[in-house]
Amino acid sequence: MQAEEKEADVQKIVSKESNIVWLPEISKKDIKIAGGKGANLAEMYNLDLNVPPAFIVTTNAFNNFMKSTGLNKKVLSLLDGLNIENTKELEITAAKIREEITNQKVPEELQEEIIEAYSSLTFRSLCAARNHQRSFPYAPWMSLPAET
Repeated sequence: MQAEEKEADVQKIVSKESNIVWLPEISKKDIKIAGGKGANLAEMYNLDLNVPPAFIVTTNAFNNFMKSTGLNKKVLSLLDGLNIENTKELEITAAKIREEITNQKVPEELQEEIIEAYSSLTFRSLCAARNHQRSFPYAPWMSLPAET
């Protein structure tokens, strides 16, 4: 299968409205869906580098979280009038934003999707380990869309 055909097939599977995507479903071109780290990790996985099976919580999920909690407006108000030349002010504002985000409850529907994907991850990891004769540790992290 040609790379273009594979990419076209993947695009049929992944929706911009998806909350969860798996590494084989995306590539480095999917930064808008998976963020920079997620898209690059998918690219390495798809090149058969030593990358464990994984799923990405999409930028769509993050954006919906921000809207449903009202944090999008709160963050914009914190950024309004921010002096980007003042490093200390930037650090303080970033800490406030981070605190606001981490203090919010993840919506129930998204929690369920993440738990389901995580449960599936164990099986995928076992299959991948068997195919590559190695085991994979879990390394969760969260990236925000603004990193790209």
